[in-house]
Amino acid sequence: MSKVVRRHFIHLVWSTRGRSAVIDAARAEFVHEAIAAQCFRLDCGVIAVSTSVDHAHLLCRVSPKVPVMELVRATKSASSVLFNRAFGADVLRWQEGYGEFSVSPWDVAAIAEYVKNQRTRHESGEVDQWLEDVPRRDKRADHPQAHSIETQTDAPTMLLQTRSRR
Repeated sequence: MSKVVRRHFIHLVWSTRGRSAVIDAARAEFVHEAIAAQCFRLDCGVIAVSTSVDHAHLLCRVSPKVPVMELVRATKSASSVLFNRAFGADVLRWQEGYGEFSVSPWDVAAIAEYVKNQRTRHESGEVDQWLEDVPRRDKRADHPQAHSIETQTDAPTMLLQTRSRR
């Protein structure tokens, strides 16, 4: 059998339900560790993980054995469950949907730097909207149908996904 080499890097971003500012600086490391632990469990290599008060960023190498949607589900679920157990019931809830960005191997270092400095970037207003794009509303409240949005061909590769609960 021949060997397959796969280097698939992605930048994921997702927000808290209603963009609630619940991830303060003192608790952010707890969320980062929970996300990183799930990536390790799924054999996805974490390159950078960071949060702002109302959203999370993850840059990782995706395992060929794990669908991206499963990676997102596992990291969101574990981080909110562990956070809520540690700091109070139902404090951290993630909004449905996420932003998924393909990252070229040549751009990994630059995107990692962007992700690592989230709090500083948001405080100074120096954010890149292409890398911050997530569904703006919780569709459970406003949108009964699932949808996906694709960007223009000259924009970075991006897929915003949402799923409806039945």
